[in-house]
Amino acid sequence: MWFSISVYSPQREYFVSIFDVITERKQAEAALLETSARLSVLFDHARDAMIVADVGTGIIQEANREAEKLLGRRREEIVGLHFTELHPRRMRTSIETYSADIS
Repeated sequence: MWFSISVYSPQREYFVSIFDVITERKQAEAALLETSARLSVLFDHARDAMIVADVGTGIIQEANREAEKLLGRRREEIVGLHFTELHPRRMRTSIETYSADIS
């Protein structure tokens, strides 16, 4: 079992201690880490080039190995770019097509 212990002094010569059982939270954290690791392996070893960009800013947050091969750049060079910096004309056309399909 996992516990969290908090101790504080509300006034001189007194203290309060709080014991919380956090076993479920720790188990959920472990499961989340395991799932995250699996997804990371799947993402990185996918046969398709994949890039993850922030929807609001367009800044690339992640790229897999196939994206590195396709773009001829290392992941470190790709992450942090605005997605239109990769192939501006092709990306703008894709966005316009995607936007038209949504409307």
